[in-house]
Amino acid sequence: MKNPFRTTWIVLLLRAAAIALSGCLAGLLVNAARPAGLPLVLRTVTCPGVPLEWWAYLIHGQTLQPAAALWKQREAVFVDARDHTDYIYSHIPGALELPYHDYDRASMTIHPLLLHDDPLVVYGDGQPCGLALRVAKRLQQIGMHKVMILDGGFPAWEQAGLPVQRGHQRGSVGVTP
Repeated sequence: MKNPFRTTWIVLLLRAAAIALSGCLAGLLVNAARPAGLPLVLRTVTCPGVPLEWWAYLIHGQTLQPAAALWKQREAVFVDARDHTDYIYSHIPGALELPYHDYDRASMTIHPLLLHDDPLVVYGDGQPCGLALRVAKRLQQIGMHKVMILDGGFPAWEQAGLPVQRGHQRGSVGVTP
């Protein structure tokens, strides 16, 4: 003989599940229909303190081999965003020194050398949240249109065996675009 009490609980659980599922579906439909609906997937911020839009729409990465070709053919100006001591120790030959932590002072010398349509490849210490992104954003804010970040920064350049210049004093190395 069937237990009527057990059947009642199963029916109640199925009904509750159906109500919960239909409520979730209705919520998703209403959210999708609203122009200002809540995001269904949370996007992680690539770098703390750096707006996601900098990565997604404004700053483009440049991989090592295309960047090396740009450097070799002198089709881009390379900008070193690292500290002065790192620049003196070693840098990409011809790179302009524009350290993030001393940007305001250094930019007075560098900005007059740049044209707004010059392709710029900014590199830093290889940290994805590092100095290169911040310098690239500041260059865009002054109207530079073609700003890229070297993926992997100077460490990737050096590890690939590409040319490196060492031991220069501040301001003695640079290219005129």
